[in-house]
Amino acid sequence: MLSLSEVSEAAADSEQGDGRPEMASIAEWAPQQDLIDDPLGFGTLGHSSSTRVVPKCLKEDLLCFQDLPAVQPVGDRVPEVRDQQDVPNAVAIRTNTVQNTLIVPEADLLGLNPPSLGSYVVSSGSSLTPSLPGTRSSESVSPSLRSRILRSPKRSRRPVQQKPESGPIPRSSDATNGRFSKIRQKKEDCYRTIPCTPLSPLGPGGILHLSQRDVIARHSLAQRAHEFTSNTDVRFFVGSWNVNGRSPPENLKAWLSCDPRPPDVYCIGFQEVDLSKEAFLFQESFREKEWLTAISSGLHPLATYGRVRLVRLVGMMLLVFIRKDLQTKVTNTMFDSVGTGLMGRMGNKGGVGVHFMLHDTAVCVVNAHLAAHMDDVDRRNQDFHDVTARMAFQPADPDNPPVSISESDVTLWLGDLNYRIQGLPIDEVKSLVNQKMFSQLLHHDQLTIQRRSGAVFSDFKEGNITFPPTYKYTPGSSSWDNSDKGRMPAWCDRVLWRGDNILLLAYRSHMNLTTSDHKPVSASLLVTVRVVNPKKYKAVYSDVIRQLDQMENRFLPAITLSCQEFAFPAVRFRCLYGQELRVTNSGQVPCVFVFLPSADGTSYAPPWLRMEPSAAYLDCGETKSVHLEVYINQDVVRAFGEDLDRTEELKNQKKETILVLHLRDGKDYFVMVTVEYEPSCFGTSLERLCHTALPISEACRRNVKRTISSGDNHPAISIPKELWLLVDHLHQHALEQEDLFQQPGMNKQLLSIQEALDSTIPDVLTGENHSIAESLLIFLESLPQPVVPLAFYRPCLEAAGQYINSQKVVAEFPACHRATLLYLVAFLRELLKHSDQNGLNPKLLASLFGPLLLRPHVQPKNHKPQVQDKELVMAFLLPFLQ
Repeated sequence: MLSLSEVSEAAADSEQGDGRPEMASIAEWAPQQDLIDDPLGFGTLGHSSSTRVVPKCLKEDLLCFQDLPAVQPVGDRVPEVRDQQDVPNAVAIRTNTVQNTLIVPEADLLGLNPPSLGSYVVSSGSSLTPSLPGTRSSESVSPSLRSRILRSPKRSRRPVQQKPESGPIPRSSDATNGRFSKIRQKKEDCYRTIPCTPLSPLGPGGILHLSQRDVIARHSLAQRAHEFTSNTDVRFFVGSWNVNGRSPPENLKAWLSCDPRPPDVYCIGFQEVDLSKEAFLFQESFREKEWLTAISSGLHPLATYGRVRLVRLVGMMLLVFIRKDLQTKVTNTMFDSVGTGLMGRMGNKGGVGVHFMLHDTAVCVVNAHLAAHMDDVDRRNQDFHDVTARMAFQPADPDNPPVSISESDVTLWLGDLNYRIQGLPIDEVKSLVNQKMFSQLLHHDQLTIQRRSGAVFSDFKEGNITFPPTYKYTPGSSSWDNSDKGRMPAWCDRVLWRGDNILLLAYRSHMNLTTSDHKPVSASLLVTVRVVNPKKYKAVYSDVIRQLDQMENRFLPAITLSCQEFAFPAVRFRCLYGQELRVTNSGQVPCVFVFLPSADGTSYAPPWLRMEPSAAYLDCGETKSVHLEVYINQDVVRAFGEDLDRTEELKNQKKETILVLHLRDGKDYFVMVTVEYEPSCFGTSLERLCHTALPISEACRRNVKRTISSGDNHPAISIPKELWLLVDHLHQHALEQEDLFQQPGMNKQLLSIQEALDSTIPDVLTGENHSIAESLLIFLESLPQPVVPLAFYRPCLEAAGQYINSQKVVAEFPACHRATLLYLVAFLRELLKHSDQNGLNPKLLASLFGPLLLRPHVQPKNHKPQVQDKELVMAFLLPFLQ
């Protein structure tokens, strides 16, 4: 193993000669194994309890009423302004019955109906009395917190509308402009103008977006859905196939048209459609079109289909087709993709999903490809939870909140889940398969075991497996794999579902398709979906609104909190910490609580804190647990590192924030969260690490002051000792490791490596090569100031592709940054000498390490670098590797 002094000398020597760094002498080592319109339209609608006064002569026109001009109330009608945040266009007017007028609630006339839906008439004489607007109050704040409450954002008020100078409501003289058009329609057509609400589950995003009145109305309507909905059955074909990067066979009808009766909806998922480096790095794939053509030709010949959506991430591809006669019943189609590969981001593993409304039923389809290999059960479980937590479907209207997987009535999950058969020798497994003793084998199936333990898919269902394992076969045949690796047969390819009123018709594999080393699977499902009866809905809706009016007039919401001050001591990098906040509805009316954004309006919490749920509906007496999670990831730790670098001593950092929990139409509550972060070498600057001889944890305990010159008690070293340990381990043990820097490590091992680097600086790191490699990437990504200093980002891009100019720019780096870059480049060049074994190439390494070594100065949330910048970053690094 090279000493740190030898590394420093090697880095210094490398700057002589031709300027290309070379790795110092290396001992021998051995390789180791191991991303239609809403038919009910409630999601974007708001309620108001204000009213408008409309002359009785216009009663018949209200069915086609549009753009009602403002009217000032007269007589004893007193205008009251409500909170605009809760009630859009809110002007509440308390009225009595007045002769020759018709009282129409503004919410029912305008607030709930988009212009395309029109409005409907409420019987004359009805009125709404507004509840008091929500106010901020510190009555429930503890004395220690009272003096530290942050001023919340001011709420805007809508001014009272002005009274027309004289005369009746203005009417346009042009009868063709449509403002007061009289359209005679059939009686049943009028019901189409009634605002409706989808009855699918409402998540925190939807609760945040809607007013309290809307949420309660939606909840009440969902409870009474049986009064205005009917059911219809829809046949789904759900299929999955890992095609191993092969071209499609000539005919897919044996798989896609295996049922005598044509399905109504096709949900078809593929994995490993394209295994090329171009698909992995640049999302470019020529096989996508090949498979799309083959699928379109293989759909059932007794029906005609239209494509709902195609979504692909690297090799994962999901397609949804529906019968032409049902296309108008599909609305609000959304999609998303989540990569869970290397560093939790790469798209070689993860999931793609499509979310849509079918009639009034929300359907979510997810195609997943989880971590491979027999022993990586925990990683597969983690991939499942990552896809579930991170997949968010963004509606077409950016003002509407994202929709999660859980916000659906029907969830169909398919794909190569990679769960294997464990605890049996391969010969016994094959013998049991030949005897068709599948039930006995399923006792050793990892997915079955994990589902029973509640680790994954706990609320999903799967059909009885009566077909042979779908993996692994010799491509081009139905014979078991006879390669040197000799993979054990397994049911890697699965179809599961979640939801009520779903009947499994068939669950099978298709052995006659031999293109891949996997066999495709399919499930035929009969799904019962809801259909709204507009006439019945009108009656229920009117009744719900009347009840809400009475409720608002009589009661105000109230809640109690289990605690208002939370402390998280000893928080460490990439470790998850959680506590529970219990919110109880102590009032006499259902209520909605939400966490309000901070003063800048960007988020309701700092990036290291997450609340789940961030908004919720509470019935009277109901208690909801809000899970507070503290997690310091690579992006967050950089900010902590910048703050730490400004201090003279190494010590724990204390951060605090005040959360504003707002009760709709009620007061605000304040919750303080304090964290104490223990610094790690991950997230600490190169300068500080090079001038700190002790492990970072020990240095913090001693409050070691920073040293800035080699003449101090602890002379500076050229590169951080932690970085050297990671690179040296890979240099000794992983130069010939297959798929190095392309396969993720185990989370437990990553944390163990972090603990070792922070506390002891061991002679030897423990963990698989993939875990050490990912730790190195995380270390580089976490640096507050990247290896290429921020000030040199643009000069490096300008010198990209010009090796001499790039050398001149690097020569101007601070000493520790220059030495670190040259050391890493030397290591990467050593890796490339073994490219035949590890499968690496300069372009791949440049695409992986480039964005970690060169980072722009400002990276806002969800920042996506320009394609040109990506290419320049690679062009800068490539000459150093060749």
